[in-house]
Amino acid sequence: MEKIKNIASFLDRLLKVAYWLLIVCSIIVFVAFGVFTFVPGLADEPTGSWSLSIGNVDLLLADGVAQMGNGMLVENITTMIYLAVIVVFSCYGIRVLRRIMTPMIAGKPFDGTVSGDVKKLSYTLIAGSIAYGVVGSVANALTYAAFDLNNLLLSEKIVGVTVDFELVDVKTLLLGIIIYMLSYVFAYGEKLQQQDDETL
Repeated sequence: MEKIKNIASFLDRLLKVAYWLLIVCSIIVFVAFGVFTFVPGLADEPTGSWSLSIGNVDLLLADGVAQMGNGMLVENITTMIYLAVIVVFSCYGIRVLRRIMTPMIAGKPFDGTVSGDVKKLSYTLIAGSIAYGVVGSVANALTYAAFDLNNLLLSEKIVGVTVDFELVDVKTLLLGIIIYMLSYVFAYGEKLQQQDDETL
């Protein structure tokens, strides 16, 4: 039991640091994107080399292409929305994890609240997986349309462009389902603990 308490205490401290780091870093990035997107003079004309990411391929764009069809504006706004979704689900997930750690730190892994919090964590993973996929796919579709991806890639050797979007991350979805099933293990442990306490 002492080992569980020590591990839970360490994980709780780690999650607390991760939570605040995530919030501070995301605010900095969000403000930076906001400044370069909406402040006149900074948002007007992108200079230097700009690239468009397509999966694990980065396309280095020629001068002037980044300004076509408000491509940079659309990419910055969709990145900010995507970042907001990631931060909201991640922060909520960290808070739920810390609530799960609290009874374990006290040496009560089968406290009455753990199974409910494990279930909430599974819902967060499942909803987050769907939200990440939908927002990411919409963001990519808008960005590709703003940069006119079809005409950007067409050449003598490329006669058509098709883009496939992954709406749901199957691995995260399966992890959420496994954690949901694990909540019933904790619920059963809580019942056994309650029966044991009543016997004593």
